[in-house]
Amino acid sequence: MIKPEQIYAATEDGLRILEIHIPNVREFLRSKKAFKLREESTASAYVKHQKRHDGLTVYGVTDFGDDGKMKDPIQIHMDATGLRFPEAIMDLAQMFGVQDCLNRAINKPDIRQDQAPADMPDGHEFFELLDDFTDDMCRVMGPKVTREHLRALHWLPVKFFARVKDRRITFRYSNERFPIFMRECWYTNKEGKQDCFYKLYEPMNPDKNYRFSYTPRGKKQPDYVNGLSELRDTFRRMNDEEEAAWLRDPANEGKPYIEKKLPSAVICSGERDSLCARSQGYLPLWLNSETVELTAEAHREIMRYVEVLYNIPDVDATGISRGSKMALKYMDIHTVWLPSEYLSQYRDNRGKPRKDLRDWMELRPEPGEFKKLINRAVPACFWTVKIETSKDGKNVKRKFYIDFICLKNFLETV
Repeated sequence: MIKPEQIYAATEDGLRILEIHIPNVREFLRSKKAFKLREESTASAYVKHQKRHDGLTVYGVTDFGDDGKMKDPIQIHMDATGLRFPEAIMDLAQMFGVQDCLNRAINKPDIRQDQAPADMPDGHEFFELLDDFTDDMCRVMGPKVTREHLRALHWLPVKFFARVKDRRITFRYSNERFPIFMRECWYTNKEGKQDCFYKLYEPMNPDKNYRFSYTPRGKKQPDYVNGLSELRDTFRRMNDEEEAAWLRDPANEGKPYIEKKLPSAVICSGERDSLCARSQGYLPLWLNSETVELTAEAHREIMRYVEVLYNIPDVDATGISRGSKMALKYMDIHTVWLPSEYLSQYRDNRGKPRKDLRDWMELRPEPGEFKKLINRAVPACFWTVKIETSKDGKNVKRKFYIDFICLKNFLETV
């Protein structure tokens, strides 16, 4: 994400931003005269070039007729436009041509090579991990993502990944401009034992087609649902705790414990979106690509564990198509449609319109905003069935009811 210092570096320490809202600001700066920043009888605002507590030197405006506190150019822009801080950053970035684009000359791993020993065959892969995730690694994955969120989804921080080819070992070392992550993907093998393969992820790779790889080769599972193993474990752990508490209560003696479902899970469109959902307290699931479909078997298992399943597709053409298809195939899924018109006003680090959950989280990171999205989601299934039984229990009737909000969603989806 673009930082304030990048904005100030491109705008004469913010002076060009102030010119948008205070056209004669350069004259006021030169003459040191007061001016009116708002509706008032006497001018009481002054502009000054000064150093802030964070070390940045910027032009700021102090209005002594208001609270007397200096406001920096970004704050002035926020007050004038009504934009939130992340929105103001992106708005100013587009206005002044500040880019956070991925660059092949900058966003690249540190490459080292060595001669492979005789006992190391071609195709052999190995890696070494860092002691922990850095703050920058967390920020790359999402604005609210922490080390705990990464660990909860079995992500690992990679120091280097190496592969043997033509008797040479090529080491790809991560760095602050090119972090490398690896995820343990757990599954039950044919022998019924727990096993895992690793998914390598290079989120800052300028070539999107090469951001993912798997090791050991040939071990990747078809139709693998990321997050399902973690969802299953969470379900089991919750019910073990609930059952233990149930059995401790003398009032339940002789009564069977009935398993409870988790409140919800969220299908996301990728690795970083899933971590954003996790950072908001939700259990994420995601497929290996947008073209992979959720199988009926996987859907049945997920619904065994949760009351409600949400899906948050991207809002580009592919995402909308896939999201609509899933909504109609599994009509109990609640689809969360991101505000496409709002997102498309801003560009990502490839210069393309923003389209996914992480993009939205960067713009709207405030607590409760994600919950509002979830609360607006509805399924495509627009009918409910109510079973009524006569007093003598002999006659059973089914009554169908239409939910018009869901009907509207269904008609917009088809």
